[in-house]
Amino acid sequence: MNDNDIFSYNIEKADEIIADLQSRQLFLTDVQKLQRDISLLQKKINGIEVFSTNIENTLYTTTDDMASVAIVKLAGGKYIVTKKAII
Repeated sequence: MNDNDIFSYNIEKADEIIADLQSRQLFLTDVQKLQRDISLLQKKINGIEVFSTNIENTLYTTTDDMASVAIVKLAGGKYIVTKKAII
């Protein structure tokens, strides 16, 4: 087992405990916070960075909804954002 396997195992166990608490309607405010924290941890361990585009960091965008593409500048790098990928 590597660190990712152990992490995934512990996340699965946490999800089971959270589901049990939700089904019994216990600690619902705490459960919501735990779910947010778990989501952040999963993104961090998987190398996912969250960002939002705006007028200031968007260099180019298409108007075609079927093939939506944007070029975004973030933290000194330029990224091509499509519906299926970030390059």
